[in-house]
Amino acid sequence: MLVLGAGVSMASGLPDWATLLQRLLLQIDNANREVAPGEATTLQRIFEDIFKPSPLVTARHLAHHFQERRKTGEIEFLRALRGALYTDYSSASDSPLLEAIAGLAAAGRGVLSAIVTYNYDDLVERRLANHPKRPRFRSVAGRDISVPHDVLPIYHVHGFLPQHGRLTSRNHLVLSERYYHARYSEPYDWSNLVQVTCFTQKRCLFIGTSLRDPNQRRLLDMARGYRNDRGQHPHVILRRRYDPKTLLSRVEEILKTGGESKGPSSKRTSVGGWTPALAVLRLARMMERFDEADGRSFGVNTWWVDRHTDYADGIRKLVPARN
Repeated sequence: MLVLGAGVSMASGLPDWATLLQRLLLQIDNANREVAPGEATTLQRIFEDIFKPSPLVTARHLAHHFQERRKTGEIEFLRALRGALYTDYSSASDSPLLEAIAGLAAAGRGVLSAIVTYNYDDLVERRLANHPKRPRFRSVAGRDISVPHDVLPIYHVHGFLPQHGRLTSRNHLVLSERYYHARYSEPYDWSNLVQVTCFTQKRCLFIGTSLRDPNQRRLLDMARGYRNDRGQHPHVILRRRYDPKTLLSRVEEILKTGGESKGPSSKRTSVGGWTPALAVLRLARMMERFDEADGRSFGVNTWWVDRHTDYADGIRKLVPARN
């Protein structure tokens, strides 16, 4: 089965969580005046770079802002969130990764038994609906939705917000700390049960997620205890290797400016006796070993790829060859 994180949707032009929240925050602030789309994007970048707002604080503020409207607040919030989520999206920008996921789903439930996604959007569903083989699927975002055995379930464990359609209270989303803590503290919440069951009974391929989410880590730990696998690692995560050029640029900036300080450190041209380029390679490998060890502690092996486009290639290899 597949476990999908924000990286899958970001590959098709959707924003990450922090960017989504900043868009909403600025949208509220600019509600009473007209701001051109290009100016709004520039304002968002300036705001993020200068103030570096905490996503947790931003999400909590947004939740309180819309709760004050009582009867209409929840629907207004969902409408605003949907607008911020899909504002830059075009189906023409769908990534090869979505196509590869659809191809795997079209191979049948014997190949792909389920999808667990932490994303609100319906990009996967729309790609499946447009696939030539039209694989049968059903979106699940609550405990009262049944799925026939021959239908692929797509579990939206943080909520579901399709681009089109009527919004109701059933489009409940896990966005702010309040809702996240409620899920975290309720062991029999449907989304926790789905994840633990999948992590315990299935072999999972994690894509577009970093394994940094505290609740996800807790559930993986629980599942490993239930499996009693004794050192086996049934799951796999696809990770992109750290980009040496990006790291080297940052190291050179630190050596040039001395980080936050000034003085003799600004004249340094080496790191621990290594050239900056060699230091980058060594530090990147050290971080990769750290990520690998962290994944293994949850029963997850790491497969490294050099580019985001390699994710799609990795999924295509799982599709059985035609006879």
